[in-house]
Amino acid sequence: MMTKTRSEQKRRLIEKHRLHWTTVWIWFSFAAAFFSLQGLLLWDLLHGSLWLAIPLILIIAHLMHCHLLAMHEAAHGSLCPQRWLNEGIGIFIGSSSYMSLSLFRVVHQSHHSYPTTERDEELWPFVHPAIPRWRRILTAACELFLGLFFTPFLFLRAFLRRNSSIQNRAVRRRNHVRPIARLRVSAAFAWNEPTSSRLVPFFRSRKDAHGFPRRQRRSKLRRRVGRMALRCAASPCPIVA
Repeated sequence: MMTKTRSEQKRRLIEKHRLHWTTVWIWFSFAAAFFSLQGLLLWDLLHGSLWLAIPLILIIAHLMHCHLLAMHEAAHGSLCPQRWLNEGIGIFIGSSSYMSLSLFRVVHQSHHSYPTTERDEELWPFVHPAIPRWRRILTAACELFLGLFFTPFLFLRAFLRRNSSIQNRAVRRRNHVRPIARLRVSAAFAWNEPTSSRLVPFFRSRKDAHGFPRRQRRSKLRRRVGRMALRCAASPCPIVA
């Protein structure tokens, strides 16, 4: 009887740790809800009706936290049974929040290997008693209210600091190239026609000193920045961020 109970418990434990597609479909449903609400929020703001914006922002913030949990599972390789899809979802979520999946994965390992010690990179600076209390309070405030920017800073600090624990050459090469590539791609998209005509409306229909329309010069600049971004994204050599 005891042997049967143990075998049943072992079977249940194995089943609980087996990867299933259920988590993937849950993430897809959350992603569909997230982008649908983003579109609804944009429509609400464009039509000047702000009464709906506040509850929408709160719901979207909750869904963003769901994406963070999905990226965490992708970093552990437990989000999806198919590895390529698991990596693709993790990279997509990370890129949307200025994070690198490979960097998150390697830094997160220190959190599991040395939890709440000075070698725990994710809990910096709270695990360093020598750091003044006011700096730790300021860090906590930044983490709560500026999390979208503080989290990439925290992981980049672990990557760029002196005597970094991240020594894997492949990881360092990827995380040297990608930040510059993302910045240049963002710059290329920032110069598209709707954005540029909103940011610099005075460029419209004006001419420069040589008599060429500035819109034409702006179009050439957009193409040049786009080509630079594509070359940088495709380049295999490391670029110091």
